[in-house]
Amino acid sequence: MNKKLKTWERFSLESLVENVADPKGRLFLSELGQINLTGVKVVHSGLDTVKQLYSGEIILEQFQVIERLYGEGFGECVELGGHVWMIGSGGASGYQFRLQNSDLGLIIFLKSRYAEQDKDFSHLKIECSPHWLLPRSVEVMKRELDDLARLFLRNPSGSGCAPHVCVDVQGWEPPQNFSDRLVTRARRLISHDSCKVLYMDMGEVALRYNKGQSFLFGSASSVQMAVYRKDVQAKATDKLDFWQSTWSKAAGDSFDQSAYDPTKPVWRIELRFHHSVLQDFARGAAQQCEYGSSLQGGIWSHIQGVSNHLTGLWRYGLTGFRLEVQGDRPSDRFIDPMWQLLMEDITYFKPVGDLLYKRVKKTPGLGNEKNLMLAVGNLLSLYARNRFPPKKALQCLKDSGIYDDLCAYMERRANADYRNFRESEILEFVTKALQLRTLLGKAA
Repeated sequence: MNKKLKTWERFSLESLVENVADPKGRLFLSELGQINLTGVKVVHSGLDTVKQLYSGEIILEQFQVIERLYGEGFGECVELGGHVWMIGSGGASGYQFRLQNSDLGLIIFLKSRYAEQDKDFSHLKIECSPHWLLPRSVEVMKRELDDLARLFLRNPSGSGCAPHVCVDVQGWEPPQNFSDRLVTRARRLISHDSCKVLYMDMGEVALRYNKGQSFLFGSASSVQMAVYRKDVQAKATDKLDFWQSTWSKAAGDSFDQSAYDPTKPVWRIELRFHHSVLQDFARGAAQQCEYGSSLQGGIWSHIQGVSNHLTGLWRYGLTGFRLEVQGDRPSDRFIDPMWQLLMEDITYFKPVGDLLYKRVKKTPGLGNEKNLMLAVGNLLSLYARNRFPPKKALQCLKDSGIYDDLCAYMERRANADYRNFRESEILEFVTKALQLRTLLGKAA
């Protein structure tokens, strides 16, 4: 990350009791203010698409069968590897033929247009959809993809891999000035709603159409970032049932509760890596190897090897497409709290199939008055250190998640003194607390 770019301090309600930061806390604090992201729920993270390339010499007998069937007309099919495939043109893909089985979730592109069929070349590309990827471990993926490759090529070897890595979230949406605050070297942006598309490629021009339900930054030949309403897109492509089933598996606060709320929108942040980018990483890694030895091609050229680097790829992509917050001074450049959360909290393990990971956190230590006031006091010290004025500190306190407990506590104290509680007392309490911390040097 850019050294001039500042990050926010992170706290949880538990850590405030102990007066320490929490690297996974959802309460973000800086001199710019406070942001509470406890309402953000990650309902899915993983591979969205994988494009696996293979090199080898085409098996001419198999190729001639496909070529003959394609010549007989549209809609011809062939049975291969225990599955039926519809044969079509490769179109603008750079391949001559396309074999598609949407029920299985795979598309095969055969015979590169850039080499003769009898040459050893990258003649095969297999595109894997999410509903093929999600139920499979990476070992099963490799075995099935390699088996398919052997149907078309002699001695096939993985020659490239283009993964699309994604996170689906609820409780967040792109801000109104999303395009303006996103810092990237990419010179291309597509922004559209669910019905219409506008496209321009004019330097750093950025477009946002209507509600801005979709953004696409970067080039397909390098790294792209897409941010869009996944629930809208899934409904338009008749995949909503599949994705709702996937999102409902996201662990909530209890074993019998899902984090997914079907009444709320789902936003996807997706990074798409061209296989040439991963080849660049392979060359860079090879230079760092001891004695100058090169890496085996399979590490970065096949999904089995790439799956060990998904977290690194994710953080690299978010560094290249950074959402920033600018303070009043030019030096006050902060990464957006949501981007910091995505970079620090999202970890990708290699796919293992349909396994549900669930963390159960202990109940916050706010069940008694001592812990409550320790958390409030430590929070007010942070506000004083960041020079929050009283009204801003009060608003941040309301957004922190412990304001209701504080109100209940102060109301009980007022009732014990035989008087009515006024909410304005909390502002008086906050004002005095900030003043005392500044005067006593506890806000430094």
